[in-house]
Amino acid sequence: MHSAIIYIDQVKAEVLAPDITQPIGRAKLTIAMKGDCFYIYIEAPDTVSLKASLTSIARLIHVIEEVEGVLDGRAKY
Repeated sequence: MHSAIIYIDQVKAEVLAPDITQPIGRAKLTIAMKGDCFYIYIEAPDTVSLKASLTSIARLIHVIEEVEGVLDGRAKY
């Protein structure tokens, strides 16, 4: 079994929570809080599915950051 942890802020945790509750491919995802820090724990049976899950989560985080930029007036467009 292979695993990874991604640390995120509270806003991203709240936005990602509905997507994290569903499996991404063969990986199991868990979102949790430790102290003031939120994290996503990914557990996958092999490195290919771990990479696929990490890529999916990274894309979702990128979209959240882009939307935050638009809302804050920091958009790159």
